[in-house]
Amino acid sequence: MSEAPRQYAVQRTIGRTWTTLDLRPRREEATALFAETVRTRPRHVLRLIQVDFKPGSTCGEFDWLLLDLYDPRKLGLVPDLAPEAPGSVSGPLPGSLPGSLPRSLPEPVPGRGRQPTRRRGREAVRTPWALYAGFFALGAAAVAAAWLAVLARAGG
Repeated sequence: MSEAPRQYAVQRTIGRTWTTLDLRPRREEATALFAETVRTRPRHVLRLIQVDFKPGSTCGEFDWLLLDLYDPRKLGLVPDLAPEAPGSVSGPLPGSLPGSLPRSLPEPVPGRGRQPTRRRGREAVRTPWALYAGFFALGAAAVAAAWLAVLARAGG
């Protein structure tokens, strides 16, 4: 029985799931792609895994082995924007990967009565209120002009 080929995948996180960016048959290619992906996406959590597909599986079942992990939060490049609930540990168990420690909750800011808002990694974008007001005024003027045209036909 022939063994299924071994492949290597570069993956990134989206929310709490991993998405495969690319699957390569040779480890050297995958390692080079992983290094390039880390260079081009320095704010994403990335991993390089070895994928061993189970022979005879029709559903794409596989075993995998972690080869490399890039986590910008551990390097201090990106703040952790979605803290876990108190007492919970995110990610791998402590000690299962080199340098992996449980994340702690951010300290509350003194003088503020509310908790810091949770953002899911998106940057704050200024809302264009002036543009909204302009569209509202333009719409109101169009409705008023149409109403005056209806009144002018009815009266004349």
